[in-house]
Amino acid sequence: MLSRIIKNDLAMTYNWTGRNSKENFSIFENIMKLILVAVRKNPLSRNATELEVHQVTKKYLRNACDRDGGRAKRQTREN
Repeated sequence: MLSRIIKNDLAMTYNWTGRNSKENFSIFENIMKLILVAVRKNPLSRNATELEVHQVTKKYLRNACDRDGGRAKRQTREN
């Protein structure tokens, strides 16, 4: 669901805490509430906690640089 809401180019400019010259995503409380409600509408994840949704969001933001060929680009530069 996060990939539908937050495109990878935008995700690469954010992290959860706003460190390392990136923007702080945790301040978007309303967006996080919206994501939580949407996740809970799915019968398979109706019991999802706020903490679980935050953890998945953090992981999505952290791995943004590896998507869309980012990891392959870094590996070719290293070799």
